[in-house]
Amino acid sequence: MNKKMNCELDHLVLGADTLDQGCDFIGDLFGERPHPGGEHPNMGTHNALMHLGGTVYLEVIAINPNAAPSDWPRWFSLDEEKTRLSLRDQPKLITWVARTNNIDMICSLDEYAQSIVRSMSRGDLAWQFAFSTDGRCIADGLLPHVIEWQSDKHPTDAMLASPVQLLTLRGYAPDANDIQSVINKMGLSSIFNCDPAKDGTVKLTAEFTTPKGVIKL
Repeated sequence: MNKKMNCELDHLVLGADTLDQGCDFIGDLFGERPHPGGEHPNMGTHNALMHLGGTVYLEVIAINPNAAPSDWPRWFSLDEEKTRLSLRDQPKLITWVARTNNIDMICSLDEYAQSIVRSMSRGDLAWQFAFSTDGRCIADGLLPHVIEWQSDKHPTDAMLASPVQLLTLRGYAPDANDIQSVINKMGLSSIFNCDPAKDGTVKLTAEFTTPKGVIKL
């Protein structure tokens, strides 16, 4: 693909074993608790949200124990046993989401070639979302899922102001150069940097200004 996709940062995704666990974790860590979001019937998940300034937010997401079985593999690797076991110990920043106005271009990137773009909605919000075929995060969460909002409203329009702001978003991976190359093609190089992992471990990190000072996830 010769031209960039013109993506922007939309939101960060913090996975949790339960929604209460995730909200308690963020509330204790940041000194500010996420606010209720809603349910995703097709995915069997529900969320809580925190405004990070502008049109960027933090999504705390968990499997909804009261939901019917999901029609498809749940997004963000939430069906993976490894992910579930990890989230039982502690909520974790598992991936991020970038928005675009041309989501149909995503399949022209090799890393997203098998993506399935589906229409989704929640309340008065509607969007298209590029799913991986098995529901897993892309590049272990370092490459973002891609969304195209179809409604006039964005989730941040209804969010309360928050003293929490995102400072940095960074990844570490053995194949950091390959990850960064894809990021550059998506027009996200000003948002995300991927560095070589000295210990070979893939990791996604973010820093925030909070009422409790600068906090790193």
